[in-house]
Amino acid sequence: MFTILTLYKNYKPHFFTFRKFYKNLWNIHNFVYFVGYTSVEDYNYIIKENISILGNYNKYKILDEYNYDFINNIELFILDNNIFILYKTNFSKNSKNEWGLVKKILHTYYFNNFHKKNNLYLNIEDDEFYYSTNIDKLKKNLTENNFYRFHFVELIPDNNYLNLCWCYQSWWSHKLDKNINSYCCNTCKTLYCNINNIPDYVCLELGPWIHSNSYNFKNSTCEYFLNNINKTENINYKLLEKGICFHWTAFTLKNLIETKQKNRHLIDENNLKNDNYGNYINNIDSVKNIYKTFIDNTLLKYIDYKDIDLLRE
Repeated sequence: MFTILTLYKNYKPHFFTFRKFYKNLWNIHNFVYFVGYTSVEDYNYIIKENISILGNYNKYKILDEYNYDFINNIELFILDNNIFILYKTNFSKNSKNEWGLVKKILHTYYFNNFHKKNNLYLNIEDDEFYYSTNIDKLKKNLTENNFYRFHFVELIPDNNYLNLCWCYQSWWSHKLDKNINSYCCNTCKTLYCNINNIPDYVCLELGPWIHSNSYNFKNSTCEYFLNNINKTENINYKLLEKGICFHWTAFTLKNLIETKQKNRHLIDENNLKNDNYGNYINNIDSVKNIYKTFIDNTLLKYIDYKDIDLLRE
């Protein structure tokens, strides 16, 4: 029914778990990966540990005209129902404009060359696990309306990957960096699945999704969340039924520090602080005192232990 488009860089902590989750829960078997790498070692790692393990592939060189520091040497790998588009990039991009251009180049190439009129897409980041206890109803709503707004719940990692504690506030560290202590759903996401019917406010070149802000708020999971978070102690069961995204950023805190913090945009003048993970280590000590949290181990049954064997900490 759907093709998944996703992006990652150098190393994807949940590579095999992500595939297992979307195959088993969503019954999706078509995956398109846009993958940046910063060294020969990571290039070889991606081919050996991600691509080759899925089967035999055909490799093509494409788009020679792009020769920026942040995107060059673009190559295409095709195997069965999987497409990998690899590109060489710099280690930490200093401009979000560069990241925007990377996505425009990659999405435009894909939609111009591989899109079929009746294809449906889910454009999902590598750490996003969209879930519902009534997944068939959710998929029906998504396909009939061409969109679905998901409330994001954010992992609070520790050093035990079998302990999944979630914060009801998405991007809690980003919010705390800005001294925002109230609940806010602006950074939750709305996915669009039919690219032939995309609203004007969605830039398809960046992917068929938006940070939700005030769009599609009525009757959404976010509306239910904001109306009930301070009324009821345990609202996660209703949220799980309506449809949420587990923002599973890494398996452990050490894993997050080793991978996520090194791949984000640098935003301070000394290149020491990055955007959504800026003061993460300090914020993690205080988040439970500010926002409500809950334990949910639903995702554990989808763990593929090849990811644990490849875990970087």
